[in-house]
Amino acid sequence: MQREILKQKDEIGSMAKSLNSSKKEVVSGPNIFGYTSYRHFLTEFVDFKLKFTGSSYRAFARRSGVNCPNYLQLIIKGRRNLTATSASKVSRGLGLKGAERKYFLGLVELEIAKDTKSKLEVMKRLKIMAQMNQADKVADESLHSSWINLILWEMTLLKDVEMSPDSIMKRLPGIADRDTIVKSLSFLISKGYLVPINQENTKFKQANIAFESKNDVENLNLQMTHMKFLDLAKDRLSEPLDQREYQGLTIAVSKKQLPLIKSRLRAMIRDLNEELSNDPEADNIVRVQFCMYNILSNFSASKNNV
Repeated sequence: MQREILKQKDEIGSMAKSLNSSKKEVVSGPNIFGYTSYRHFLTEFVDFKLKFTGSSYRAFARRSGVNCPNYLQLIIKGRRNLTATSASKVSRGLGLKGAERKYFLGLVELEIAKDTKSKLEVMKRLKIMAQMNQADKVADESLHSSWINLILWEMTLLKDVEMSPDSIMKRLPGIADRDTIVKSLSFLISKGYLVPINQENTKFKQANIAFESKNDVENLNLQMTHMKFLDLAKDRLSEPLDQREYQGLTIAVSKKQLPLIKSRLRAMIRDLNEELSNDPEADNIVRVQFCMYNILSNFSASKNNV
């Protein structure tokens, strides 16, 4: 297992050259997704901030909510260690948010982990986050031209799957016809999202991209995609309990709480995506879909996206 940890570190480290040589680094500093040590990242990140932004160790300490002005110096030099609690404070002081903050906390968790198995699990999560943030971001509304596009995209990750139209139909009985499958495959290949890896075009790999979805409720294709998956959800209600999960919450709220609900749902989707992506043992595809809608007809929410 120790050898596997070193392998994972090397793979993440190899990303650092391309990540930290980008133009973005000159503007915002070292990219955290190329690091496997939080002390190494802190050393270079803080050094950059001190040189190019006029910040100070005292300012970092103040934003982190700690009384010791040279707190970061002690951590960088190895005289103090971060805990899960103090790491959260430091990440706030550094201005890390979203995926960057989560990755930093993962680096701290990696050092705190007591045994090799735990370290390996953390390393795998870090590698997935690094890969996702290295991938080219694609916001393509035409991706929703067919509800099955994302299903076929994910099917390429299943073990020993054959991606011929007839084989796909067998895996999706009664869900999609052959013509729909052929059109979807043609779309994904022509866009460069799927790359054939054999002459028969029955094996594909995903391009190094990450799809970004917009909260575009006015997009007709996206609405149709949601409607199709909701229909599938109704059909799956009779499946065994260990293969599906249906939960709901009906609650009285004010209009000002809607942005909070939406942001929480989006965060849950992001977290699940980061944690579950690139599962080497994947043998199935599931749809996780959160919905929020108004019950009372006189509750008129703004038409603008929140």
